[in-house]
Amino acid sequence: IPVARVLGSAYLGFIIGMIFTYVNGPDGQKIYFFSLIVAQICTLINIWHQHIFAGNLTVLDDAIIVSVLTALLLIGFLRIKSRL
Repeated sequence: IPVARVLGSAYLGFIIGMIFTYVNGPDGQKIYFFSLIVAQICTLINIWHQHIFAGNLTVLDDAIIVSVLTALLLIGFLRIKSRL
């Protein structure tokens, strides 16, 4: 189940990117980064939900790694946001 939830989060980010592409046109970079952030934040929420509420103790390492990667992605996005 953890893998299915994470893949579902990635697919949600892909769908958001496709919707923005259809609405705004093939802008490219802005849509790509926005959909990547949506997928990453959904993955972060899913992993921590599995650890805290579902009682799956084996995903703690994954939750920490995903938290660090999400923080790095958000810092990078905020630094280049004005150029997109």
